[in-house]
Amino acid sequence: MSVETCPWSGQYHASYTRKDLIHYALAIGFGSNEKDEDGCFTFEEDPQFDAVPTFCFVLPTWANPKPGKNFSHIQPFPTPLMSSIGLIPEHLVKEPVNPSSCFILHTHQSVIWHKKLPLPSTNAGDKTPTIDTLISSRTVAVVPKKIGAFVNSETKVRSINNELLCTLSSTMLVLGIDPRNVQPWLSKRSHVRKQWKNPSTLADFEWTYTTFPNQALLYRLASGDFNKIHVRQPKSVLNKEEQTESINDRPILHGLCTLGIAFRGICRMLVNEKVEFISLEARFTKPVFVGDTLVLRAWHLTENKICFQVTSKGSGAIVVDEGEVIFQEDKRSGILSRM
Repeated sequence: MSVETCPWSGQYHASYTRKDLIHYALAIGFGSNEKDEDGCFTFEEDPQFDAVPTFCFVLPTWANPKPGKNFSHIQPFPTPLMSSIGLIPEHLVKEPVNPSSCFILHTHQSVIWHKKLPLPSTNAGDKTPTIDTLISSRTVAVVPKKIGAFVNSETKVRSINNELLCTLSSTMLVLGIDPRNVQPWLSKRSHVRKQWKNPSTLADFEWTYTTFPNQALLYRLASGDFNKIHVRQPKSVLNKEEQTESINDRPILHGLCTLGIAFRGICRMLVNEKVEFISLEARFTKPVFVGDTLVLRAWHLTENKICFQVTSKGSGAIVVDEGEVIFQEDKRSGILSRM
C-alpha cells in the first residue's frame, strides 16, 4: 500500500434515541443546577427539545459495522471503528502494535458542523424511534516522538440519506510505542492548528464548574468510551507533578467530557443570543481528575468568534487551551439561544 494514502474505514453505523441525547446532556452537566434552563436538552417533551451539538463526539465511539445497534451495550476498547483503522496503520509500523499494551491520551479535537443533528421522531407509533447515522474514518497523520506517537484521524458523520452532518478531527497520543517502530507520515488532509494567542485583556466571560465524583463513570456510559483509564488511574501515564495532583487515585476525566463542559459554558455566555454553531476546536494540555473545579475564561475575538481556555482552579494549570468557537446568527429558530 502506498504511504501517500490511508484508506477510509468501511461504512459504520450509529443509532441514537432521545434517551441517548438526554443521557449525554446529563453526563456533561446539563440539568445539574436549580434552574430549569436546560430542559430543552434534558426533557424529551420540552417544546424546544434539541441535541447538544457536541453529542456528535460520541457517535464514532458507538459506531458498529452492523446497523441497528444503539447505545445499550458495553463497548470494547479500543472501539470497533478505532480497531478497524488501527491505532497506527499497519503499513506505517515495522511490527504490529498491540492495543492492550498501549495507553491512549486525547490531545486535540475539532468539529465542523455542516447540518444540525436530526432529532428522533416523537411518533407514538414508533416503539423506539431512532436516528441512524453513517460513520467513516481514516488516519491522516502519524508523528512519532520519544514518549510515543501522535495519531491524527478524520471522521465523517452522515445521515442515512448520505447528507454530511459533521467532520471531526482527533489527535491521540499513543504511549508505550517505540518511535523507531513507526514511520512518520503526513497527508494533505492532516489537521493544521491555527495560530492562537492568549488575549492579554481580562476575559469577557468567566464560568466555574465543579465536576462531580462520578462524572467519568456517567460519561463513559453516555459516550461508549470504556477506556479503563477513566475508572482506575494508571500511574504510568502521568508525570510526577500530575501524580502529586491526583488525590486518592481519582480517575482521569475524558477529554471530550471536559470539552463538552466547556462548550456548555460557552452556551451560557451566548444565552441571550440566537446562534448556529459552525465549528469548535481545542487542545487538551493537562489531565482533569474527577472532582476538579474548572474555570472557563472566554473572549469575544470578533462578532462570530470566541476563544477560550479552561484551567483547574486547584492547581491553576491550563487543562484546555487554544479553544475556538465559530458561530453565526441562527435565523431559523431560537433553540440554541437556550443553551
